[in-house]
Amino acid sequence: MSDNANNETKELISSFVNETIESIDEIENRLLNLGNDYNDETINTIFRKFHSIKGNAACLNFENIKKITHEAETLLDIFRKNKINPEQDDIDILYGTCDMLKTMISEIGTNFSDKKFDGEIDDTTLLIKTCIENNMVEKKYADQTDVKKLDFSGLVTQEIIESYIIESNEIFDKIEKNLLDLEKNPADLELIKDTFRHVHTFKGNSSFIGFYEIESKISQIETLLDRARNGNFTIDNQVVSFLLTNIDIFRRLVNSIDVSAKTISGKNLAETESIRNIIDDNDGFKPLGEILIEMGASNREAVDKALKIQQEINAKTRNEKDLTQKKSIRVDTIKLDKLFDLVGELITAGAMISHNPETDEIQTEIYKKSVNYFNKITRELQEITMAIRMIPLAGLFNKMKRLVRDLAKKSGKPVNFTVSGEETEMDKNLIEELSDPLLHILRNAIDHGIENVESRNEKGKPGSGTVHLDARYEGNEIWIIIKDDGKGLDRNKILAKAKDKGLLKSDPDALTDAEVWNFIMEPGFSTADIVSDISGRGVGMDVVRKNIEKLHGKIDIKTVSGKGTEFILKIPLTMAIIDVINFKIGHNLYSISLIDTLEFSRVDTSHITIVEENRSVLNLRGELIPIIKLNEYFKIFRGIKELTDQIAIIVQYNGTKACFLVDEVVGNQQVVIKSLTDYLGSSKGISGCSIMGNGDVSLIIDTGKIINDNLKVELKAESA
Repeated sequence: MSDNANNETKELISSFVNETIESIDEIENRLLNLGNDYNDETINTIFRKFHSIKGNAACLNFENIKKITHEAETLLDIFRKNKINPEQDDIDILYGTCDMLKTMISEIGTNFSDKKFDGEIDDTTLLIKTCIENNMVEKKYADQTDVKKLDFSGLVTQEIIESYIIESNEIFDKIEKNLLDLEKNPADLELIKDTFRHVHTFKGNSSFIGFYEIESKISQIETLLDRARNGNFTIDNQVVSFLLTNIDIFRRLVNSIDVSAKTISGKNLAETESIRNIIDDNDGFKPLGEILIEMGASNREAVDKALKIQQEINAKTRNEKDLTQKKSIRVDTIKLDKLFDLVGELITAGAMISHNPETDEIQTEIYKKSVNYFNKITRELQEITMAIRMIPLAGLFNKMKRLVRDLAKKSGKPVNFTVSGEETEMDKNLIEELSDPLLHILRNAIDHGIENVESRNEKGKPGSGTVHLDARYEGNEIWIIIKDDGKGLDRNKILAKAKDKGLLKSDPDALTDAEVWNFIMEPGFSTADIVSDISGRGVGMDVVRKNIEKLHGKIDIKTVSGKGTEFILKIPLTMAIIDVINFKIGHNLYSISLIDTLEFSRVDTSHITIVEENRSVLNLRGELIPIIKLNEYFKIFRGIKELTDQIAIIVQYNGTKACFLVDEVVGNQQVVIKSLTDYLGSSKGISGCSIMGNGDVSLIIDTGKIINDNLKVELKAESA
């Protein structure tokens, strides 16, 4: 195989891995929605996802994935064709199938093969086959042959149809939200107009695909909303109920589309038998005119006249239809990161040109305009690339739903898990780093925070605990908030444990609550009486602090005894570009995040007190702040100024203040962070670097690391 062919195959496999991960996430999210009543939409969606994974795996000769998804697809087919609501055991097996698929996909992403699992999938497939046998009702579905591969031609492809289904469901969600709001405020004209726009969009999409029956039916609702927005019709609770009922019908109709039924292209797509049968058999659809007459909102003559006008409009619209479609493409994250790096290089190159001493002598008007125009373009390019990297937190939050479900089941505690703010967007690289912290906090909330049913009833609480996950923007930060209604943190118990571990350095009564709560994030710290499968070994919150510090974030803890606990993770919007203070130590240039910086002060020797050898504090307006000499920390001994000529930078990290002594503050600016190359090895106290406008390299210091390193030294000195 040639190199080009080999690269193309790897790209196909990489695309398959990404698509499959998304499909598994969607399956798990849908499984959470399965309740006591049969849900046709949910079952059909899960079936389609397994079917899609199986088809893609077959094309790439991943036989083990094809085998396991074929069995899962067969089971789902029985559920949907016989209207069977899965039992809890069935759902658990489907979750297990997803877990097995994740393991296999991880292997494929590394070694491009699933042959490693030749003998390992037998247990999972056997469990699925057992479910199939238990759920057989009228017809045997085992050993079905694969559906013949489709040959989609023309403008309408299978991918476009799948996108249509996804987008339609998003539109239905927005319409339902608007209708529920309209029920409370029926005179809200903006809500009516917004609902009309969503309905109109769905109608246009349906017509483009070729679902003319759907287009015809939704046109009736569009007409009603058009009359309402023009003040010719009043929306009341009865109308809202009618609209909600019909939107439910359209949702079921769209989600019943099987794009694999036969060759589909253009007009014959509208002739798909399953679609026609559902429309013909569905009693929920009534002509809008009939409904208006029944409601007394119109008469037969007015309805007939409106119908004639609508038919003329529809005919004209169809003839003049512009066959264009908004398209999206899947881009490898490596390419995206490379683009962002290149934009950073472009910004740096522009700064080197505009701040070059030789170009400073050029004062012509055309040169100044050219530089300003270049800077404008690079700023816009930077904003666009930043926006591309920002993705909603919904994917991460949906994964947490599955986690909470499993933890609640394992702990035997019923938990109501709610989320909000999942539409909040965040840098994709930051989202990847947030998974572990959220996992550990939620694990502790359920295992340590939420009481068992008996204890909650004794305290007058509902038997089911509540855990809420929220995200929102606060200035230049994103706050991730995890709140539970459990028993809260026990100050005395934490202090006792801290004393046992030798963490107390002062009078416990003098410690603030925030300082006490920070003890739970020390390595090996746990107040659990019993080590469980879920938590209790004192490793979780240490991981949380390390990961959040890695993101240059902070953690706030609020708790009320007997009422619950709230963790607030404060994360910068992006780690790629930050505002910094530039300073010098000797001849070396450094930068520190502006978020970590509190103030500057000239060094006055009368305000410095040496408490013991190599340890001193700064008395700043009565507050004693430990001094950290960065020249000693970084082992720089050339070009250092006298103490009285140095500047004190007061910094704060996670509630701990420190005084950094530096030689000179150069200024502040926005910089592009670059990681240090691997061959440099581990650089103590350095989180990255940036290139200045004149070409100099500035090292970005890790404030949290430096403070923690010096605090550990102090603790050892006290212990000795």
